[in-house]
Amino acid sequence: MLFRSFTAKDDNLPPRLTSEPAESGPAKGLVNGLEKMLPEYYELRGWTAEGVPTNETLSRLDIA
Repeated sequence: MLFRSFTAKDDNLPPRLTSEPAESGPAKGLVNGLEKMLPEYYELRGWTAEGVPTNETLSRLDIA
């Protein structure tokens, strides 16, 4: 059985959410900032810039 690893290239939103500004609410007129949020998310999780858990993180979670 083959297992496929997920990476940063898999972390996307539908094109509408990354290209069309919100029509109402606090984000009215803004487009999703996924490209700015993902690097911070990965860092907080202990993942590489490619969205893969670091060896340190895997060891800490006892799954290395």
